[in-house]
Amino acid sequence: HPSRTMSINAAELKQLLQSKEESPENLFLELEKLVLEHSKDDDNLDSLLDSVVGLKQMLESSGDPLPLSDQDVEPVLSAPESLQNLFNNR
Repeated sequence: HPSRTMSINAAELKQLLQSKEESPENLFLELEKLVLEHSKDDDNLDSLLDSVVGLKQMLESSGDPLPLSDQDVEPVLSAPESLQNLFNNR
């Protein structure tokens, strides 16, 4: 199976997190505290802590999330043509 990746910007992530009961800032603060506690015992968690802190700073600086526009919706593509048709139309 080929892997699929999806990327979202900071404003979209903030909007997704705001749909939860707690504020995104509180969620990341709790996560940062947990990782900080456990990173004292495990040096491998230092990079995770740096990532959490960086992500928290990105969300704080992103401002208010913008509503999704029509351009943000995934387009519906037509059915692919057969290889024979593609070859003949080249």
